[in-house]
Amino acid sequence: MHTVTLFDGTPLPVMGLGTWTMGGRSHPDPSQDARALQALAAAFAIGYTHIDTAEMYANGHAEELVGQALRGQDRRRFFLTTKVPYSVATRSYVRNGVVPYCQQHGIVVTAYSPVEEGRLRVKTALAEIAAQHGAAPYQIALAWLVNQPWVITIPMSHNPEHLQQNWDAATIALTPEQMARLDGLA
Repeated sequence: MHTVTLFDGTPLPVMGLGTWTMGGRSHPDPSQDARALQALAAAFAIGYTHIDTAEMYANGHAEELVGQALRGQDRRRFFLTTKVPYSVATRSYVRNGVVPYCQQHGIVVTAYSPVEEGRLRVKTALAEIAAQHGAAPYQIALAWLVNQPWVITIPMSHNPEHLQQNWDAATIALTPEQMARLDGLA
């Protein structure tokens, strides 16, 4: 797994797991707990060690579920993070200078909703570059993010196949030409 090296030398994986909707949306939904815990267990088995959550997710219930899933794990192996709105389709943080500032000053930018909660419009460039890599277009959208300096991402999925595809996206090395082409999509 590709990493970003933090100032203390700690390697932070560029691909993390987002937990929005695990355990509910704005309010807790315990009927979804088993599904969320299964997804977390599947992610840990794949190798995910970077988990993103937020107090607002299911009014704190997502954090409780992550805590449950981490019981019995070597907690020193895991990173729990929060983030800021960046994706191939959403560039407001580039336009307002946040991403460039962070990149120039060695501050990690965590992109959430990197595939627009599964609604990312697959444009021709994404499809063509995906075909060149034998990958899915969403994988290319994720690879575009993590091929940038100081940018990591946290796509969320309950689907073990998608969890694996997201994980594998971090290994896709895009050429400078492909990066430039995707840069022009905004």
